[in-house]
Amino acid sequence: MWSWLSCFFIGHEYTVHCEHGEVYLRCLSCGRRSHGWSLEHASHHRG
Repeated sequence: MWSWLSCFFIGHEYTVHCEHGEVYLRCLSCGRRSHGWSLEHASHHRG
């Protein structure tokens, strides 16, 4: 309960996490998570 109140009054303390081919933001206090971004292996072609 305290972590939720802390985030409500002070704001989330987000950090970057990488897991299973995905990058997302997660709050250290309450665990709230952003939708994230999917990582794909794209070949870069220079021509």
